[in-house]
Amino acid sequence: MRWTTTVDQNGRVLIPASVRRPLGLRHGSELSVTIEDGRVVLATTTQAWGAVQNLFRDVQPPVPVVDSLLDERRTDARHEDVGDVDDLLGA
Repeated sequence: MRWTTTVDQNGRVLIPASVRRPLGLRHGSELSVTIEDGRVVLATTTQAWGAVQNLFRDVQPPVPVVDSLLDERRTDARHEDVGDVDDLLGA
C-alpha cells in the first residue's frame, strides 16, 4: 500500500488513520525514524528493538578474562611437577 502525505510548516507529517490503526499507533506512540538508502523509514520502537536484537542474535558473549585465566592456571597446575619444598622456596 502507498499513501501520500505532506510535511507541514512545523516539519510534522500526518500518518493516515488507515495506517495508524492496524499498527496500534495512538497519540503519544513513539516511532523510530531512520534513513535507509535515501528513504525515511518509520518503525515502532518495538520493531526497532527487534531489528537490533536480530543483529546480535548469533553473537556469543565473550568469556570473562578472569575465568579464562583461572582455567589456564588450573590446567597448568595439573601439569606441574612439584619437587620438594626447598625447591619451591628457592633454598
